[in-house]
Amino acid sequence: MALLFTLTALPLDAATVGDAVASRSAEAQTHYDEERYDEALRAYRDALVERPESAALHLNVGDALYQLGDYEGALEEFDRVSVAEDASLAAQGFHNKGNTQFQMQDFGAAVESYREALERSPRDADTKANLELALQLLQQPPPQQQQGGQESDDESDDSQEGEQQQQEQQQD
Repeated sequence: MALLFTLTALPLDAATVGDAVASRSAEAQTHYDEERYDEALRAYRDALVERPESAALHLNVGDALYQLGDYEGALEEFDRVSVAEDASLAAQGFHNKGNTQFQMQDFGAAVESYREALERSPRDADTKANLELALQLLQQPPPQQQQGGQESDDESDDSQEGEQQQQEQQQD
């Protein structure tokens, strides 16, 4: 079962955010859609200068950071979104936070984030599927650490040295 991602940048409406912010956001969305995440990130951050309280912009910045592999930075942005008054945006923030934690193999934290997302958006099938997958992985025992050849060779070397010392002492 594959993790279902909904890391989709949200387009912003000019009527709700102002023309300059909407223009930067549209530019960023184009870059994001073309998988030019560095450029998308720059444009989203430019828009954030004008609207630092915009949860949608923080979600988009987080999405771009996630795509660039900056999971810590993405988590910070998704944390900002998760406290949004808009329950739908907050749910998306928690969902994407869960995806980020999943990628970081922090399955316990991912489970918590997915549950928070479902409290705000109980019918989200992608979040439900991701929660189930994270729970399955959380319940699996950790992989067994195999002793490498070097460690076992060292142990056998130690026992051989001990045997040689005993033989030498017996010969004296």
